[in-house]
Amino acid sequence: IGIVALNLTILIIFYSYVSIIGRSILIVDILSFFVGIIVCQYIGDRINNIKKIPFSDLLGIMLLLFVAILFILFSYCPPEYNIFKEGGHLL
Repeated sequence: IGIVALNLTILIIFYSYVSIIGRSILIVDILSFFVGIIVCQYIGDRINNIKKIPFSDLLGIMLLLFVAILFILFSYCPPEYNIFKEGGHLL
């Protein structure tokens, strides 16, 4: 769950600031990665400190398989959104 939160944090920060200012800035991209790491670690720590949830291992494996299936699916059959198009355009 933490790794998914890491990826979502980076995507949200990136597309938010690019849609506002219209271009990508390398230092902001790097900082968004570090913010994503902090979010990932926080969520992972919170999950580790709560009482063991039944089937949590199975839930984690299913989430990982879901992300892997989406990766394969979007690699071979990408949706018709700008984020999946080839080229140098960000939005």
